[in-house]
Amino acid sequence: MALYCSREIFEALEGLQFPATKAQIITYVTQRDAPEAVLISLNSLPDGVEFKDIAAVCDNVSIVCSLDVYRALEGIRFPATKPELLAYAVNRNAPECVLSALRALAPRHRYLSISEVCSNVLVVEGEEVLANVTVSALYQDGVFRPLESVPLPDGLRVRLIVEPLGKA
Repeated sequence: MALYCSREIFEALEGLQFPATKAQIITYVTQRDAPEAVLISLNSLPDGVEFKDIAAVCDNVSIVCSLDVYRALEGIRFPATKPELLAYAVNRNAPECVLSALRALAPRHRYLSISEVCSNVLVVEGEEVLANVTVSALYQDGVFRPLESVPLPDGLRVRLIVEPLGKA
């Protein structure tokens, strides 16, 4: 099952005949005037793979940035600081999940592009999370065993904080 696939990606792929390659997918969504953020996401698909259906596309797409974050910051002038990004997003009536993601960005940093902002926003289950990701796990035989897998971007370092929630 896909970790995250947006409504916009589903809409852009509606009617596409599968199986389809990345090139066929990109051509199809381009002809349908899909939003730029959808094209960016679909361009992250691996080359040389034939996708059997939309679910296979969603399983393989690497969401470079949540479409909501991208849409909220579209048109901002870079470089921009965290307060400038937040103010811009607030003025564009961005959803709270976007504002939360932007609030979690590093303070006192000047972001040079939307790509740099997006590389600092983690997308999990369709929500932007940077500081807090909750994963349920069982402790058995001295080992934490997650009840679900949460793929993380390469190179991301995480800190595990264990909080007892009671007995399973």
